Amino acid sequence: MRKNEKFAVVRGVPILKDIPILGYLFSSEDTEQRAVETIFILTPTLSTGGRPTTDVAEELSRKHGTSTE
Repeated sequence: MRKNEKFAVVRGVPILKDIPILGYLFSSEDTEQRAVETIFILTPTLSTGGRPTTDVAEELSRKHGTSTE
C-alpha cells in the first residue's frame, strides 16, 4: 500500500523570515512530496484445536502420503 503526501515548506533565514512583510525577502516557500509505503506480511499457521501437534502432523502425513521426518 503506497501513500503520497504533499505539503508546503517555508525555508529561509532564521528570525528574519518571521518578520511580517520583511520576511518575504528572506524566505521562500517550496512544495515537498513524500511517499510512504506500508507492507503487510501474512504468516499462515495451523490450528490444532487443542490436540497435540504430533497427532495433527501424523494425520496430515497419512492424508497426503508424506513423511513427517
